[in-house]
Amino acid sequence: MTASHSKLQSEPLSGYERELLAFTLRWLPYGGGDEFILPHFGIGPSLFYRRVLAALRPVRDHRLSPEERGRLTDFCLRKIAEHP
Repeated sequence: MTASHSKLQSEPLSGYERELLAFTLRWLPYGGGDEFILPHFGIGPSLFYRRVLAALRPVRDHRLSPEERGRLTDFCLRKIAEHP
């Protein structure tokens, strides 16, 4: 976290957002688990990955390393391109 984004300035994630990130991290090695998104979250893959991206913004307190955040961001952008 940079000096301009201290813990005091970061926005906490909701339980829902933590669940989005946990799901994405769990299924990332297997290509995303897109077939489980609708039954689990009640939304399609495109909206799901857009919500994950929103949770990954630098001002959010997602507690991921820059490498993890970058990997998830790249993955979500690829998945959004697959599911316009």
